[in-house]
Amino acid sequence: MFSDWGASSRALVELLLATHELSVWAMWDHGPASTYTKGRIAIMGDAAHATTPYQGQGAGQAIEDALVLATLLAEVSDPNMTQSAFLVYDQVKRVRTQRVVSTSRDSGQLVGMKAEGVGSDLEKMRELLSFRMHWIWNRDILAQNREALQLFKEIL
Repeated sequence: MFSDWGASSRALVELLLATHELSVWAMWDHGPASTYTKGRIAIMGDAAHATTPYQGQGAGQAIEDALVLATLLAEVSDPNMTQSAFLVYDQVKRVRTQRVVSTSRDSGQLVGMKAEGVGSDLEKMRELLSFRMHWIWNRDILAQNREALQLFKEIL
């Protein structure tokens, strides 16, 4: 199965196969939450959308959350506006972050060669992983913040 891999990669596989005490780690993520806010409380980062590491997006999404929240909270001039800011944050970020969680889980199946219809087909894997990463990496976060500000102004 690994005959067409480079020498270094084959050597790593041989080391793994020769190891009798491999560790098994469970990977957990959050199921979709119905909301990230209630009243004057909001959750973000892993509290809202813990994800597996297969797309490297756990911290990235938490940073995006923080940016949206900071942008919105900078506009809050009265404590009564906080709930509206949190509702907009939820509207702008929840769908994206839950998609990240879902596609990260799927990416784990891909790189583990367990994805149905893909298996060990490296070309299919490359295509699917590239598609997944494209929509994550090419998000215009400044436009995301402008959208959040516009929505916030509309509901005030």
